[in-house]
Amino acid sequence: MKNPRIAFFSMLLLVIQCLANVSQAACSPVDYDASMELYRQAVSDNQTLEQAMELLQRARSRCANASVLYKQARGYIAQKQWDRALESLGQMDVDNSEKSDDNDNRKQAGLKAWAYLEKHEEFKQENSSPNTRALTRSSPWLPKAVHQLERVRAGGNNSVSPGMPKWFNKVALRIDNLRVGHLWQEAEVVEYHSGLRSGIVDRVDIPVHFDYDKSQLRAGSDGLRELQELERALTAILKSGDDMVIQVRGYTDVRGSEEYNVKLSERRAKTVYTTLARNPKLASRLETLGMGKWDLLCTDDTEQCHSQNRRVELRLIEAR
Repeated sequence: MKNPRIAFFSMLLLVIQCLANVSQAACSPVDYDASMELYRQAVSDNQTLEQAMELLQRARSRCANASVLYKQARGYIAQKQWDRALESLGQMDVDNSEKSDDNDNRKQAGLKAWAYLEKHEEFKQENSSPNTRALTRSSPWLPKAVHQLERVRAGGNNSVSPGMPKWFNKVALRIDNLRVGHLWQEAEVVEYHSGLRSGIVDRVDIPVHFDYDKSQLRAGSDGLRELQELERALTAILKSGDDMVIQVRGYTDVRGSEEYNVKLSERRAKTVYTTLARNPKLASRLETLGMGKWDLLCTDDTEQCHSQNRRVELRLIEAR
């Protein structure tokens, strides 16, 4: 039986934490007014960025309302402090002192997209190989940037979104260029040879498919047969003297969260990688990339369509 004193203090601690969260989200009228006065000083033209950020921090300590948090996040982005910007924006999600309209929510998502984009660029600089033209490791930040961008656009496809600040259109264009350049757009078909589609980034058109929510090869002969065909095509295509890198890309269907699907697609890519790496001609060339539910081959809500999207494909990346 649990000690009554321990149970009492555990409950008391829980109540204190709840009260702290409520007090952070709901401010008294006095604190709110004080916070907004500091906010108005911070956004005045006679303040430097450093002075404005100090005033905003003081404003936040009085009342962490949405206006203060948004402007603080904008300032952190100007200072290239992406994690702090995301922390301020995340606090906006639990702030109930102001009711944000749809346009405010879109601006918040736009800032998140910007911060995630910059974290992706830092990741790429730190982790990409200088010998390849494309990303060679899966960035966790670009999918998040894309997700926030889609929240702003609410299903639209234009890079220019009415009602958004000017900075957003530049951010959206950068994200779109990354999607096109690294992830979605493949070179035009110029020739076929042993399953190879040639172009700037070559693609081997022999996918390996997976069952729903699985990262193992399909039961029976189908999964193994697809993988054997893939290995034969690669062996025939690649020459011992070239420097081509084989990028093993895993994909999922549209169901499930972004985070979960990226991890699932990485496991699928690793399954194919592990088998192909047994071939000494291929082992040193292989790299994996989890694409999640990007680059869908079809968008119908049918099992046939979902099955096509659950796959692993290969790209041949030409060395510089």
